[in-house]
Amino acid sequence: MENPPMPATGGYRCPVSATLQLIGGKWKMVILWAITHGIERFGQMERMMPGISKKVLTQELRDLERLGLIEREQVQAKPLIVVYSVTPLGQSLEPILQAMGDWGAAHAFRLLTPSSGNTPSA
Repeated sequence: MENPPMPATGGYRCPVSATLQLIGGKWKMVILWAITHGIERFGQMERMMPGISKKVLTQELRDLERLGLIEREQVQAKPLIVVYSVTPLGQSLEPILQAMGDWGAAHAFRLLTPSSGNTPSA
């Protein structure tokens, strides 16, 4: 049986590849998950993700903002406060984030324990 042709998506024949090109990598989904769960400030994110550098967190936040998945708002206060929120487009990823979280809760402990032979690389 022959597979049906996939619609072209931004030069990708596979929509999963197109999605991963936009939100793939080590940190983007973690950042989106954090913001959707009320972690809205840079310092909070930095503490929640001890393996990320300031430079990388800044880059990833800018990328997510450029893609229209999050918004950056400066609150007029002294000192200046910057908060991040998820846009409606970013909210459309919520079912994916939820499914990833559910899968991780169900399987990650078993798969990432030393006795399984699989250890996290990060």
